Amino acid sequence: MRDIVPAIREALQELVAERDRVTARIETLEAALAALEGGSTPGRGRRRQTVAGGERKKPNWSPAAKEAARLRMKKYWADRKKAEGNGSKKTASKTRKPTTKSKAGSAAAS
Repeated sequence: MRDIVPAIREALQELVAERDRVTARIETLEAALAALEGGSTPGRGRRRQTVAGGERKKPNWSPAAKEAARLRMKKYWADRKKAEGNGSKKTASKTRKPTTKSKAGSAAAS
């Protein structure tokens, strides 16, 4: 009975090592397949699809989606302009003191 325990442990270690190798190969193949299909790889976020020449593929927006985006942005900019007109936005960065030229700078310009 004791002679079989080391043999079972050795077989178990070999199987665990093989499982790790197979898992690594599966992950590699899944990443390669996702890259070929234009999908994302695990942990890297979404990537844009590319065509054969490596150029980016344009997203296909329907006319309704384009119109909805146009209206959203129109409303966004109108709200920003309205908020800016009410003085809710700081304007200190827009008012600057005029700079004075030094004598050395004006002599070099002449």
